Formats: sequence, C-alpha cells, structure tokens
Amino acid sequence: MKRPVLLIDDSENILTRMKEFLEKLGQKEIHLEKCIENGIKKFQELSKEGIHPIAFIDYDIQDGSGISLLSRLLELDPDGEIIIMTALEKNSEIISKLINEGAYEILSKPIRLEALKNIFSIIELENSEEPKYADISELLKTTNRLSEAWLSDKLSVNNEELNKNIERWISDGKIKQIEDIKEVFCPSCNSIKTGHIFHCPQCKRSDFNQIDLIEHYSCGNIAEEREFRNDKCPSCNKELKALGIDYRRIKNHYVCNSCENKFSEIGCDFLCLNCNKQFTEEEAVWKSSRGFLGISKYA
Repeated sequence: MKRPVLLIDDSENILTRMKEFLEKLGQKEIHLEKCIENGIKKFQELSKEGIHPIAFIDYDIQDGSGISLLSRLLELDPDGEIIIMTALEKNSEIISKLINEGAYEILSKPIRLEALKNIFSIIELENSEEPKYADISELLKTTNRLSEAWLSDKLSVNNEELNKNIERWISDGKIKQIEDIKEVFCPSCNSIKTGHIFHCPQCKRSDFNQIDLIEHYSCGNIAEEREFRNDKCPSCNKELKALGIDYRRIKNHYVCNSCENKFSEIGCDFLCLNCNKQFTEEEAVWKSSRGFLGISKYA
C-alpha cells in the first residue's frame, strides 16, 4: 500500500509541479498545504497507527522556519520520512546539519522528476521486509559516510553476516575504511535512530521563526526588520539612510511564537526515532564503531 504524501510549500507553482511529478510516479494520495500550521495539522491527521506519511517541506517557507517545522513533524511521527526542499548548495553546513539531525533527505530546487524517483526508490528499499543488503549502492545514494553501527541498524543482519558483506564491499571497491565514527544512541532503548528537536531556549517550544534584526546606531535600538516601517526607526523615528553607516542588519536570529523570546542560538534536544524518547546531550549515550566512506562512483 502506498503511503500518503504531504507537500508543504508557500509556492503554488512548486506544489502544482510536485503534484504532477508524484502522479507520474504512481502516487495516489497527495495532500497540498501552503502554510505551516495547516501542514502540521494535516501531517498529524495522516499519521495513523502503522501508517507514516512522507512529507516534503520547504526550508524557506514564508510563515516560519524549515528547522522548526522539521522538529515539530518529528515530534508528531518519528517514523515519517521528512524531505527538505531547498535551493541551498548541497555542501552547505545547514544542509549537513539538517541531514544529521532528522531530515530524511534534501531535495534541491528546481525539482526534477528523476530526483523524486530516486527518493521513492530508496524509501521503498529501506522499508522492504527483506533488506537488499547484497548491494550497498542504493544506500550510498543517501550518504557516503557510513558507520558499522548505522549499517547494522539499516540492514538488520547479525554481526557475522554484516562483516562478510563489509569485506566484500571493500574488496569490490565500493567502500573504504576510515577512522571510527562516534554516534549518539538512545539511553532508553539503545537505538541509533536519533534526530534533533530544535526549540526556543526559554520556553522549550518548537514553534519559532527565522528573522533578521536591525540595529540603529544613533539610538541603539535593535528590533525586527519588519518593525522599521518606511525605513524609519520605531524607537526614535529617524530615517535609516546608509547600511553600515547608521544601521546594520543582524542575520540568522529567531523569534519564538509562543513566548516572543528573540535568540541567536537554537536550543536542541535529541529525539529517539525508535521509542520517541526525548533526551538531552548530557543524557545521550555515545558509542564508536568502524567508519567507512563510499567510493565516489557509487556514492
């Protein structure tokens, strides 16, 4: 049975194009939402027992933050695959952080049919009852940096069988061994399937937006850019004239929609995607296992 697919993007053109692509790939149940709150409600509605939606969300959605939205969806259903759609470069630090902390995959804009097809092929492979662990090439499409612990979890095989396959993949030139990789495990169920829940450091809620701030040098006022209407300071009512001379723009700040706290550093906890336990960095269990790197022609 095909799982429901949810698209959350404030662009009507992208929603229409994505829907057309998904229909070509045989997807039947497709839901479109243009704002965060409606998207979260629909995701919760679709997350039924034994059924986990596949969500495609816009990183730069206008009414919120892609990081915040990722956290809130993971809280509702840790087993739902959440794919981030963005125009950011693949080697961006933000992209790496999103992948490492809960996003299932990154889909680059402009959206291409072949990229969508690859994502659904990997989802089907990973959710099949009999993992196709004889060929690692499909797994290398998701990441080219692998750990022995991660492989063991993904492939659900015993240590002897895993070691045999690792030796063959190395011999075939598909992977090579690198330094050990240290990873977080759940302190409750010992699962390696963990992500991050990003939150306001004051009230711990995940409902926050990314904002830019303006600092007006002459009066010292710092406020959200939207408060400087008609290029005038909301505190002293003087006109802003030259960037870098009488004011500056402070980027990468956030505002909490629950307590209105403004902050530059996002708070985060770990979330176990297996038992749904939320835990702090101090509570996390850290373990090391052999590390491997996918050879470029397979990765």
